[in-house]
Amino acid sequence: MTDNFRYEDVMDVKHKYPKAPLPVLEAIHRYATKGYLPGSFTTAVLENNLVNAMAYADKDSKAGLEDIIHYCRYEIPGSCWGSPDKVDAYTF
Repeated sequence: MTDNFRYEDVMDVKHKYPKAPLPVLEAIHRYATKGYLPGSFTTAVLENNLVNAMAYADKDSKAGLEDIIHYCRYEIPGSCWGSPDKVDAYTF
């Protein structure tokens, strides 16, 4: 975890994940850099709970789910996502 949330960091990689809604990427980045737990949909994605992610997703998040998962896989530390235990340990 770092103390540096920079909006520019999200914008620097947004072009790689064009279908992912920007607010979701921002929430994931904020979580990865500051440990702030995001909303229900994003938390479900981080916990690797795709059943709940689909239940909580809005239309744009459903359409961008593949890009959202790729963002997690390639842009944030593996130690902070992938299971409920990892998410619980990473949040404040």
